[in-house]
Order: sequence, then C-alpha cells, then structure tokens
Amino acid sequence: MASTDSSDVGGILTPPSSGSPTLSAYISTYNRQYNVTPTPEREIPRIINGMGYLGLGENRDADDLDDASNLSTSRRAPMRDGSTESAGRSSYSRQYNATPTPERQLPSIEYDLGNLNLSDAESAAKTGSIHDSDPSSTLNAHRSTYSRQFNVTPTPERQIAVGLENLDLTSDRYLNDDAEPNQNYNNEDLEYNLRTENLPDVPIYDARLQSGLRDTKEELRELHEVMEFGPGALNQAPNLSILAQQTHRLSEFAYSETRTIGLVGDSGVGKSSLINSLLDERGIARSSGDGGACTNIVTEYRYPRTPDGPDYSFEVEYMSPEELRILLEDLVSSYRGYNTEAFREIINQAERDAVKDKAERAAAALNSIFGEHARYSEEDLSREGQDAAAQIVRDLESMVEEVQRHRPRGPTATRYSATASDAEDLTRQLNVFIRVRSRDGVPVLWPFVGIIRVYLRSLFLRSGVILADLPGLRDLNYARVRATDRYMRDCHEIFAVARIDRVTTDVGLRDIVNRCGGQRPLRIVCTRSEDINANETIASQPADAPRIRDLKSRIDHLKRTLNRLRRDRRQRTGNAEEILTIGDGLELAKLRLQEFLVQGRNTRVRESLRGTYADRVFERDLRIFCVSNVEYSEYRNEDVTLGTPHVNLSGIPDLRQYCQLIPAAAQFGAVAAFLEHQVPSLLGSIRQWLLQGSDGLTAERADALRAALDGSRNRLSGWNAVVSALKRNFKNDFRASIVDSFDQDSANWSFEARNVSGQWMGWHWASFAAFCRNYGDYQTPAAGYHNWNDDIVSTMRDDLEPDWDDLVRQAAERIDATFERISGMFEREEEALNNCLELAPNALGNLIENFGPKRDCIEDMLETASDNFVEQIKRIKNNALNGYPSSYITDKMRATYLDCQSEYGTGSDRRRKAHLQQRLAGTTLFSELKRTIKDAQWEVTDNAVEDIRTGLQREFDSLLQDIQSIVGEEGEVSESQRHPDTARRTGLLVETLAQELDDRHLLIEELRRHPSLR
Repeated sequence: MASTDSSDVGGILTPPSSGSPTLSAYISTYNRQYNVTPTPEREIPRIINGMGYLGLGENRDADDLDDASNLSTSRRAPMRDGSTESAGRSSYSRQYNATPTPERQLPSIEYDLGNLNLSDAESAAKTGSIHDSDPSSTLNAHRSTYSRQFNVTPTPERQIAVGLENLDLTSDRYLNDDAEPNQNYNNEDLEYNLRTENLPDVPIYDARLQSGLRDTKEELRELHEVMEFGPGALNQAPNLSILAQQTHRLSEFAYSETRTIGLVGDSGVGKSSLINSLLDERGIARSSGDGGACTNIVTEYRYPRTPDGPDYSFEVEYMSPEELRILLEDLVSSYRGYNTEAFREIINQAERDAVKDKAERAAAALNSIFGEHARYSEEDLSREGQDAAAQIVRDLESMVEEVQRHRPRGPTATRYSATASDAEDLTRQLNVFIRVRSRDGVPVLWPFVGIIRVYLRSLFLRSGVILADLPGLRDLNYARVRATDRYMRDCHEIFAVARIDRVTTDVGLRDIVNRCGGQRPLRIVCTRSEDINANETIASQPADAPRIRDLKSRIDHLKRTLNRLRRDRRQRTGNAEEILTIGDGLELAKLRLQEFLVQGRNTRVRESLRGTYADRVFERDLRIFCVSNVEYSEYRNEDVTLGTPHVNLSGIPDLRQYCQLIPAAAQFGAVAAFLEHQVPSLLGSIRQWLLQGSDGLTAERADALRAALDGSRNRLSGWNAVVSALKRNFKNDFRASIVDSFDQDSANWSFEARNVSGQWMGWHWASFAAFCRNYGDYQTPAAGYHNWNDDIVSTMRDDLEPDWDDLVRQAAERIDATFERISGMFEREEEALNNCLELAPNALGNLIENFGPKRDCIEDMLETASDNFVEQIKRIKNNALNGYPSSYITDKMRATYLDCQSEYGTGSDRRRKAHLQQRLAGTTLFSELKRTIKDAQWEVTDNAVEDIRTGLQREFDSLLQDIQSIVGEEGEVSESQRHPDTARRTGLLVETLAQELDDRHLLIEELRRHPSLR
C-alpha cells in the first residue's frame, strides 16, 4: 500500500492523502477530460474478471506451486469492485478538445500491483509507479468510481475490474470446462486504452472544472444561436449582431497556452519510438533506421490549430536564403577539411576521425542537393586557389534556384502545408521531404527544410503539449547545430534521451547537460529499460541473486506443469481451463521477474545519474524516467489483464502523466480568466443591450445623459496615448541601460577581448587550428577546454548583466504602471457616472458594474503580455552575453573561423592568427553586436506593444459600444424593444449562465488553494 505521506514518486511530487476531500477526488482520466460536444456514448457491460489470489511472492505459495496435486477446478470468483477510484479524475477523451468528435465509452481499468510483493522488504509503494494508491484514503464523500463519473453525456457506465495478480492457482473455482465466453463485449473493449489513463492531480484536470468549461461553452453556443438566428438579428439589429459575434468567439474558446518539450539525443537512442509511444501512434515519428533524413530536421508534433480542421496535416518551413547560405558555407568547409591538404595538419587521431566523418556527411548532403545538376562536380569542391572556398559557395548558390524549382510551391515559397487522410497518408507525404536519395531526376528536399510541424488529434497533445524531435547535436553539421541550439533554448523543458545501458557514461548526454542544463528544466529519459538479462544481473548484483534464482525456479516449474497439462489435453485427459490458469500464472511469474530486474536497475541508474548531474541542472531539479518503448508497443494491444501491468512497467504512462503537468498551470490560468472575467464581461455587455430604453428617459434627461456619456467616451479614448507612452518608455529604458553602456564601454571590452585572445596566440599551431575548425568551442589535451566566443564577451557580460536584470524588472514595472493608469481611467469614469446615476439607474448601473470584469480582462491580457515580453528580453540577454552556438557573438565570429579553416600549408598558422587578430582589432565587433542587439530589442518591443494595443483595442471597443447603446437617437426605439422575443430568450439564457458561473467561480477559488499553485 502506498504511503500517505508526500513523496517524490517517479519524479512527480504527490500530495499526501487524508480523510478530507482532496483535489485528486476530482481529477479526470484522459477519457474524462473535457471534449467540446455532448456526443452519445454506448454503455459497456460490466465485466468482472477476478481470479482469486496468486501470491507468488510469499513462502506459503511455494509449496502450492511445487505440488501439482493442489490444482483443482472451480469457478472464477469476482474481484473487489474498484470503488476506490477518484470521483473526479478525468481521462484523455474527456479533456477539452476543440472539435466535436464522437467518442464511445471504454471500460475503466484498475490494475492493482499491491499484491505483487517483489520482496519481503520492497512494497508496491517503492516501485516508483505513480499508479499505486492507498484505497482507504480515497473513500470519502467526494470520491467515486468511474461508473459515477459524468462524461460528455450523462449515461451510466459500468465498472470493469481486472487483476492478474489475484489469480489463485490453488483454488478449484475456475476450472470449469463448460464455461461459456462472455458475449457482452468485443475484443477492443478489453485492450489497454489511453483514454482510461489518469491525468495528473492538478487543478486544470479537475473533472468539475472540465465539466464547467464544457457547459459554459455549450451555453454560449446556445446563446449565440438565439442572438444570431432569432427574429430581428443580422442587419436589423447591428448592435446585437456585434454581440453575437463576440459570443461566438468566446464559445470557441480553446486552450491558448502551449508548452514545448524538446527531445534531444544521439541517433539510435529511441527518440522517435518514444514520441510514438507518448502519442499512442504507430509510425508517425520516423526513426533514423527508416532511411530518412529526419535526424537532421526539427520535427514538431502539435494539436490542430482550428476546431474544424483535419485530423492529420503538416507544415514544412523552408530555410531562408541566409540560412541556406550558412548551410552551404559549413558544408563546403567540412568537405574541404578532409579533401584538401588541410587534413594533413590534423595530428590528433580522434579529431582526424571526426573531420573525416563530417566530410563524408557533407559530401552526402551536397550530392543529394546538387548531384543531378550539370554544373556540379564533387572534385570541384576541393579545388585550390585563393578564396577558393568562397567562390565554391557562390557557385553553389547560383545553382540553388534551379534546384529549388522542384520544391513544392516553387523556389520562392517560404513554406508548404498539406492535409492527410490518415496516419499512413501523412507518413507517405512527409517522405517526400525527408528522403535521402533523388528520384526520377528530382533532387532531395530535406536540405532546404528548417522545421516540419505535424498536426494530429492526439489525446496526448490536446492539453497544449508540443513534442519536438530534435536532431542529435553530435550528428549535425555546424549550421544545423546552430539552428537546433537556438530551438532548444526556446523549449520550456528538455528531455535528454539516452539508452539506459549507456546513460551513465553517455557523451551525448554530458554535452546536452553542459549546453543547456542550467538554462531550462532538463529531464533524463532512459530508453530500453526492458533490455536486461537475469543471469548478468545475478553476476553483477549478488544481493539480488537469491530472489532472481527463486523467481526463475518458479517460472521453470510452471513451464513444466504447463507442458504436462498440454500433453494431457492432447490426449483428451486434461482440463482446458486448468491450462489457461497455469498459463496466466506463468505470465504473472515472468512479469514478477521482469519487474524485479527492471525496477532494480532503474533505481540504480537514477541514483547514479543524480550523483553525476543533480548539481548541474536548472534549480537542481533533476528528474529521471526509465522507459521501454518495446514493452509498451508489444503489450499496448494485448488483453487488458495481461497488457496493463506491462504497459505500466514500460514507464510510458508515468512519463506521459508528467508531460501533462508541464502546461497545466498556464492552462488553468487561461481557463480561470475565461470563466471569471471574459464571460462575465460579455454577459454585462449583453445586459447593456437588453436594458436599452428600460429607464424611460425624457428628452431632457436623454440630452443630459448623452452629454455625460460623450465625455466618458472622449476620456476613455485616451488609452491609446497610454500605450504610445509605454512604447517610448520601453525604448528609453533600453537606451539608458544597454545602448549607452555600449557607447561608453565598447573600447574597454574590445581591449579585454584582445587581452584574453593573447594566450591563444601563444598556443601550438595544431591546437589553434583545432579550435578554429570547431568555431572556437573545443578541448585539446594541451590547451584544455575553452570557449573563445564566451571569453570574448566575458568583460561585457560582467558589466551588462546587472543592467539587463534591471531592464527586465523595469519592463514588468512599466506594464504594471500601464495597468494602473488604465485602472485609474476606469475609476474616474465610475465616479463621474455615479454622479449622474439618477438619469438612467438601470443602464448606468449595469455599465458601472461591468467596469470590473472589463478591467479584469485588461489585467489578464497585460499580465500575459508582461510575461511574454520579459521572456523575450531574457532571451536577448542570453544571446548577447554568452558564447553558445546560436549566440550573437558566435554568429559574428563565424566568418572569421571559416577564414581560418580555409588556411593550410606553409605560413597557415600565422595567417589564421592574423584573421583572428584583425577581427578583434578596434571596436568594430562590439559595434556590430550593439546593432544586432538593438534590432532584436526593437523587434520584440514593437511586437509586445502591438499585442498590448490589440488587446486594449478589443476591450475598449466593447466598452465604448456599451456606452453607445445606453441612449439612442431621440424618438428611436431600441433594438431590444423592437425584437422582444429575442430579447426575452437572450435575457433568460444570460441570467441562467450568470447564476451557474457563480458556482464555477467558487470552484476556481477552491482549486487555487491546491499545493501545485502555491
């Protein structure tokens, strides 16, 4: 039984259980997570598949298993009904989806491994599985089984309880040869199903919140239909038509927040298989063994962008001309590094091998692009002469346009998109972009591809998770390394993937940790956890040997017993049910051995990795997952009794659940803002329309009211000036903090950069050349590890880092001050309108009351804008102050390194060092850095201000429309009075929704107290 204390299980912090209601009582399974439309589901009959108890882990069973005479026939007894399931946990299929796709209800599955005692000292609570729970702790007033859980339609569900671990080989209850198979289900109902997996115990997946969100959207759709299609709508009631459009927009609310998980690792470690397992798809993600160039291209897997879009589609983003030029320069340099006299100057054998490998991959890439072109010759790539490399690149660029004519949409297209009928069709179409050989005279396309985005309606992606399959950094040319490095730094979390048998010494993993471990949350995923040998474990882990031998002995005994029973059955003297029972026991015994081996090795690997990397990752928060794609794929479609424990042992459900935690907080914030602020603001505006003419204004009062409202409109229109001031302040702050420092200190930074480069100038020519070949970031036995790019900006970093931190703080404060100014505008108008409230108490009272929700909507929008802008400033800061491959300084130094790489022969060392000295002379380098940084800052500032302006425009347009609707022209009958039936029906729906929102607001307040949001 799992402990009731808080614990870190499988890398996920689980809250303590108690007798009082907890949030986990309401957490949905994937099947219960909110879906858009109430589609009918068919009822699945209750299936009880209890099998008694098979306690293979206890001594009392050993004698039973060794004595075949103890086996006798009986009927199967039912299990416990599984009523300890949480009342509100939602499944993938109940999670909010953008499109109304019908679903059929699958039976819920509970597989309790509590009785599978792996050893006397090891309980199920210590296995690292997040599926174990204490049944007693979940029985309270707020919890229920899946059969009581409300799904898309309020139809009853039946409970299916299964448990192979409860099989009793000593009982005679099951062995009935005449038993008829259960006819009330089909085979698909008994397979493991992603829809039944529990989502994490966090607020966004609370089943009550999911139901409330779904119901709100349905009520908004109903309200829209009444407003848009009722009598008097459309052209006859333009104000109502505007409100109907706003209602429709809110009724289409979808999770707006996404979080990107980047999976990175060397070729062959199982990234693609891992993605397929997480998505619960076959073959969507292509592996390096499939013969494609997918290992060179960033591939994203996303949920479709529109609710009515296709189930499968993709988008290919081509490289820009600048990116393609950089790629060609790097390919030519890599090719020439091995195929010219420069190779003779490489002394270290390991580097010689690396240079040769890079040259071979560069040759393959160039041949795949230009191999069919008449002017292309591989021999020409190694020609000699001054500026030969630069001329070769220019020649290749002149051929590119002709080659690009074969691209879908032609040579000028920046992207290509298409839809697919199914997963197989999607894979077929993507093959065109990743194949590595030309076909029918058409060159390959993958070298021109920057990113591939695949859109599919996967339950796993519905919550806003984006999976990104990133190329292995050690498998790429430098141009691709830069692109991948840049992408990684935009990911919210990095999953470093490595084989479990090599992970503790994996060079690629060490490189990933060094590259980004301190910048972003980093998790380690160890694949092939199933690849473990019992005999090897006995030899390497003597303490586990007795347990392993005992389990192997029991397996051998069951095999012998099963063979005897099968022989007897062939002779028509054996019992078929007895054979099935022993067969189930054999499967369980094998499972028990596999669990013991896998979980033991997983624990040892986790301990080793934490000891090595815990101090080197972001916030010292290292989480490690051990998974088996083989185990998952082999048992995914097995009978649920056999398949579920193996699927759980694969570790995929644990990792899948963790992934759903990543966007959870952001999604909860978006849903809370929708229910608490956006919908009430809309309802207030609709009420304003309904209240037109309700105050019975006289002509005199109407004139006075018009004058007051005209003043409010004029004053509220001043919000635009507030935004313009914000933009000026952003740019002034940047000039004062960063630009002025460049103007004042560039000479000193240049001087210090030349000083630090002085030690490089004294190195042996071989070491200096090796660093040039590796773009300044390398390690040799003689020189040790250095990153020249990082060293060049080290003094600038020391000077600017505090200023940049102040700039980040100022940016957030500027947006806070902007909200305070706008809030002050609302307060002044509220006071002014209260002074004339007697003129139209109904209409003005509602307008004043609706100031609150509209102000809240503005605050939500500004908070999001602030978070995004601050994140962008931090990104610019990191790019400016560091020397990683995608940083600004590395980009500025790249051409110099290429010049150095082109030098070989007599005097080459002197010429290389001269190239570097010339680049660092004067202040030109830092002047270029200033321009790049300034351009980047201006771009993100303009974008941030434009987003703010758009958001404020939407809110103030709505507010000014409300003001406009209070009083019409003299003698004019209001729209609501001209169309009383539409007004009556609209008013009833508005008030019903408003009352239901009150309960949903209370729920949100309750959920905000959850530990995950503290």
